[in-house]
Amino acid sequence: MPLGDEVMDHVDTSQKIAIFDGMVIVQKLETCSAAIMTVKDLGDCFIKAIMQEAANFNEIIVVVDTYTKHSIKAAVRELRNNGQVPVRYQVKDETKLTHISLKRFLSHYKTKAHLTTYLAQKLREIQHRNRESHCLWKWPY
Repeated sequence: MPLGDEVMDHVDTSQKIAIFDGMVIVQKLETCSAAIMTVKDLGDCFIKAIMQEAANFNEIIVVVDTYTKHSIKAAVRELRNNGQVPVRYQVKDETKLTHISLKRFLSHYKTKAHLTTYLAQKLREIQHRNRESHCLWKWPY
């Protein structure tokens, strides 16, 4: 028997795992922006989107990038802003998002970093409320 077949004999195929890029999910929320008035609404829509996408999975893993000021990604993001200076927003439940685009809200690396922490906390709350839930938040380092 080839080695690959031997390994496959021990794989549990009953477990289905969903892996999401957290920021891809956030950016997809732009399509339901009319329902997003505050950061709390954004978090609720994020959780709803993840749960809908992962309804038939046993485990959910959400990964995000790290956001640092002097990264290549930060430099590219700055170029995409067409000369606009990124604005750092507070990431709190009550922070209003009605007057800005999601792209503008996410333009500052610290806002993005704080949002990922905020969303991770939301996922932990869901997991804590539902002990049978297998929501995991994985950091890429």
